[in-house]
Amino acid sequence: MNRIWLFMFMLIGMFVIPATVYAGGEMVMKIRSGDQDALIIGKVSEYKDGKYSVHVEEVLMGEMTETDITVNHPNAVDPTEPSAGDYGLFSLVKEGTDYAIKNGAYTVDKTDYKTLKVAYANESYGALGHIQRFINSGEFIEADKQAKEKKKQKETEQAAFASHSIPSIEDNRITYAVDNRILYAACIAGVLVLGGLLYTARRVGWRNT
Repeated sequence: MNRIWLFMFMLIGMFVIPATVYAGGEMVMKIRSGDQDALIIGKVSEYKDGKYSVHVEEVLMGEMTETDITVNHPNAVDPTEPSAGDYGLFSLVKEGTDYAIKNGAYTVDKTDYKTLKVAYANESYGALGHIQRFINSGEFIEADKQAKEKKKQKETEQAAFASHSIPSIEDNRITYAVDNRILYAACIAGVLVLGGLLYTARRVGWRNT
């Protein structure tokens, strides 16, 4: 019986641990890609009615001008997430005048990115450890540059596409009028050329007779 239970625990571990590690790595990939409006370190002054009140200490990725923000988080606070009085690492997306959590909120012990510790990082089979290493190593600095360059390129492409978008009704009218004039002039020119050829042919015919 003991061997059966041991086998079952080993089997569960084979699936649960890799899945947790993958989840942590996937979350870092989303954060690294800039899949958020801002990644910040802030201090939670209050959590009430599904909302965090946060004082922004450091903006690590993205852009944010506010110093005090409201973060909507209607779900129950997870043990790994910050509570009132804690420092937190927040991946945020703009939601009206407030913000919402995009790729997680994590309790940290300080604002210095080089030495901060993410709560439970050593107990999560690497999930939170992935995030802590990403911050401590300063990888987010280069990731932020790449994400902003990618965003700028996308905006440039969208602007270029918009400049070649479907013409307005007025533009179509102008184009239609110009095309009609060109066609009309081409028809007249064709008639004149044909008339000239017929006239020349008849003159030549008269002379031959």
